[in-house]
Amino acid sequence: MKKLVRKQSMFFYAFLFLTIFSCKDKNVNEKKEVSSITPTEKPTEVTEKVKPLSIVGTYSFGTNLEKGAIGKVYVYPITDSTAVFYLDVSEGAPDYMLTTLYGEMLVKDNVGTYDSKKDKQGAEQYGDALSNCVMKFEFKQGELTIKPKEKGCGFGKDASVYSTYKLINETTPKYFENVQGTKSYPVELILEKYKK
Repeated sequence: MKKLVRKQSMFFYAFLFLTIFSCKDKNVNEKKEVSSITPTEKPTEVTEKVKPLSIVGTYSFGTNLEKGAIGKVYVYPITDSTAVFYLDVSEGAPDYMLTTLYGEMLVKDNVGTYDSKKDKQGAEQYGDALSNCVMKFEFKQGELTIKPKEKGCGFGKDASVYSTYKLINETTPKYFENVQGTKSYPVELILEKYKK
């Protein structure tokens, strides 16, 4: 009887061992697919399309000339890829240095680029003073940031032209106003120069 129990126990342990072993290594013989990129294949690049914003309107910063710089920028799209701007900035007290500039910018992916060498209409007015002026206009929801793209435009060491302006009006007025609120150029007069 002891021999029978011993044989049954051995048989039980052998069966248990084989069962556990076969379950554990069930996936050993399965082929695993491994993806690889050969040197000639290039991964596809996924780019997000930038949703164009409405850039038309009046943007400003600052409110009090006695306390610091103030400025306004008017932006008028001419085509899907171009816009005319009129910029008026005063450095405030004590110098009240004034910068006024208008020109045409190329617009792509909500970023405008003004290059004085490519702007024949603006170059007529400013001559050599802005012969190498390149600025970047970055449009975001409700604001515009102007930055020098390369060396700057000779606006002076502490020029506040390079600032962030908040959108204050989404319409196109008939006249440009300077920072003091005085009407200056009729909008149509400047826009006609750029309409093709």
